[in-house]
Amino acid sequence: MRIAEAVALNSRCLSRQIGVVLARCNFILSTGYNGPPIGIAHCKERYGQCRKRKAGFGSGEGTHLCPAAHAEGNAIVIAARNGIHVEGATMYCTCPTPCRECAKYIINAGIKEVIVPDLTVYESEGELSGRDLLMEAKIVLRLPNKGEEVYSG
Repeated sequence: MRIAEAVALNSRCLSRQIGVVLARCNFILSTGYNGPPIGIAHCKERYGQCRKRKAGFGSGEGTHLCPAAHAEGNAIVIAARNGIHVEGATMYCTCPTPCRECAKYIINAGIKEVIVPDLTVYESEGELSGRDLLMEAKIVLRLPNKGEEVYSG
């Protein structure tokens, strides 16, 4: 988790900095942090501020105003760009339970386990959450330094 926290420091997001490490057999396969696609200006450069925050949105809300890709997706895409398969890997993520969209990428990439600092979900009550999808796909969700599975399908 400490490496994921260090990776998060690369993010220039004005709202929050998230880092991800993908590893298999104790070897790092890829890392990612939240930010706009390669070659696209960051919010500070583009707008001078975080448009989501200015509009009053909290974490996980107002994503239609944000040019950033999430750290989870970036780690998977960077691995793919470099010809590294992540099937069977463990994802260490500094954000709580991945959102619904990131959960879809995690499932399709074949990641088997996700380590998160807490189990907060961003989707509203009654909406399909990232945690719901991960559970249905039988992906293990754990808290760091805890041996037991928190959620498992």
